Amino acid sequence: MAATVARLQQMVAEGGRERAQTAEGASAALEEEVKARVEVEAAAAAAAAQRARDGEETAGALREAGAVPLCKITCALESASISSYKSHVVERNNLLEYSLTREREKDSRWNTMAEHSAMLNAVVEALKLVGGADGSASGAGRSMLRMLYERTLGDSEAAQDVLAFVSGATQGTLKSATGAGATPKLSPPPNATCASTGRPLDVRFFSWQLSYFSGKVRAYLRFKARGADRLVFDEVNASPALVAQLLVPLTHTNVVPQLQLPDGSFVQDSSDIIEAVEARFPKDPVVPDPQLAPRQRLVCKLLELFGDEWLITAAFHWRWAYSGDGSAGQQLPAPPLATGATGATGACARPNHRAYNELQWGDFIAPPDASPARRRRAGAMLIDNVLLSEHGARGGLRALGVGSPAMAAAFEDAALHFLAAFEAHLAGGASFVLGHRPSLADYGLCGPLYAHLYADPVPGFVMRTRFPLVAQWCERLHDRGGQFFAQRRAIFDEESGELLDEPAVGGGAGHNGTGAWYADDHVPPSVVAMLRSFFDEMWPVMVSTMRVMAKYRGNASSPLPSKSFSPTTTDQMGVGPLTHEFELPDYTGAARGAPGGALRGRRMVVPYHLYMLQGLCDNYLAPARAACGDGALASFLRECGDPQGGDGRTPSLMELPELLSRCRVVKRGGKIYRAPAAAAAARAKL
Repeated sequence: MAATVARLQQMVAEGGRERAQTAEGASAALEEEVKARVEVEAAAAAAAAQRARDGEETAGALREAGAVPLCKITCALESASISSYKSHVVERNNLLEYSLTREREKDSRWNTMAEHSAMLNAVVEALKLVGGADGSASGAGRSMLRMLYERTLGDSEAAQDVLAFVSGATQGTLKSATGAGATPKLSPPPNATCASTGRPLDVRFFSWQLSYFSGKVRAYLRFKARGADRLVFDEVNASPALVAQLLVPLTHTNVVPQLQLPDGSFVQDSSDIIEAVEARFPKDPVVPDPQLAPRQRLVCKLLELFGDEWLITAAFHWRWAYSGDGSAGQQLPAPPLATGATGATGACARPNHRAYNELQWGDFIAPPDASPARRRRAGAMLIDNVLLSEHGARGGLRALGVGSPAMAAAFEDAALHFLAAFEAHLAGGASFVLGHRPSLADYGLCGPLYAHLYADPVPGFVMRTRFPLVAQWCERLHDRGGQFFAQRRAIFDEESGELLDEPAVGGGAGHNGTGAWYADDHVPPSVVAMLRSFFDEMWPVMVSTMRVMAKYRGNASSPLPSKSFSPTTTDQMGVGPLTHEFELPDYTGAARGAPGGALRGRRMVVPYHLYMLQGLCDNYLAPARAACGDGALASFLRECGDPQGGDGRTPSLMELPELLSRCRVVKRGGKIYRAPAAAAAARAKL
């Protein structure tokens, strides 16, 4: 303990000498106050510990030293240099105010020497978590320190769960960046057997239950498992510890989902996973043949891109804008409250599914034997300190363009507009996008529509009450691998005294989700209507993305920011070089007061979109042009809403190869890099 206290004093003294060169007189005075408090409280701690050892006093003496953790947390904040000195004072005062509140709430916890020692050692963990962070990380640093305080003076169980999650994720990120650590060995799937069937595994699937893209891949693997391929897979929860210990050393990325193939190799990225499995298990394909159905094949990829990278904004918004605790600090942009007949004022309460998300996230990060109450507390602490922070949903949604209530309303309305088109398609008798068999288009839409809009209570209520056929599609696609679950129908035969089966009717019954796609490469008008959302909303943004990236000065040896949810560089914030203006149709007028027109905003450029566009260009558009001919394909795309330059700004999808020529990328180890030729072309253009 003496060594720890001495180290704390040294940290504060060093920090004081460094600040003395730049701080004003008031700063020096405050520093003297901090140093004095350290000395007094450290002496009190030492005296209390000595009395405890001598048996004079135990719990009472340790309670007298209860202020020590406040001091050491302050020192951790000081030493980590999280922000400027002025900001430090604000952060310190906020932390002290928070700690005093918790002090009033807590009961006596200082009963053992072990607890006291744990308090003194918490500063070391604080330095590990936030040490070396720059000024932009002050909010994240304060959140970590608050959780450390909770672990020692407040809700220690929930704080431990959250800290373990954050620590595991952070370690995984650092290992991913540095490549540090020995490479573990995991035996190939065929060396193990499926627990439920006893058959050898074909693949291992590492996922999160709440993950957008895990839901997409899970639905696909379930279809492959019950179809002709009889795929055997094992789904494993990718806990932070497992990510850090296994996945990052093997694949150099902490992003899920990841799949281990039969030969033991790994593939990450939901689109790449589906392509890899299709190549190895081709009996029940989900992608139409490029020669026999080139238009359907192209439709699949367009809707996958739309689901993966555009509906993600509305899905992300719906989950987090309705997960706050009601305080002003947790309010995210959301549509203005509707008026109605409930309540004395006539205003309807804003819907909220925070309690549900507390439990779901608590289930993920808490130990398996944790009580429901602990899981909810852990989930709440994670939401408050990480997921709803500036480095989480708040900053992510702003970067995605949801910067105002009007824009939030526009994104919600755009998603509802698409859901209405999908509902109309299913109402015409289709079971899936291309008929009575799931395709890549269905799985691309499964990520946003199942994992967020169906599973989260607020949008889930909207889906079930306004788009019930889409809700049923979510259930059979994700939960049952595309299989219909129709109740047996029968009549009573009086002569034989037996029940005689009747043919199942409605809802696509009879083909059991393994029927056929539309014949002769047919794309019905209802699917064409769905594709209009892609061309009206997403395609102009993709064109702008390619134009921005063609001018962006990148280094072929440095990875580009690759997250779709949130910015990872200041270039993607504000009006940085990786941001651009965009427009979103105002379908209902809820955002502007009258339907028609568009709302304008600004959002980050996502270089990963280039990787997806390249796959679309090379593996779907090119074969379609070869099979259909440019004229026929251009005519079909025009029906789907392809502007083809008609607005004077947005070129046709047919021009995708030229648009990509100066901004192509490559993917290595889960990261996106500018292709060398594209980087050279961008430098020459500058």
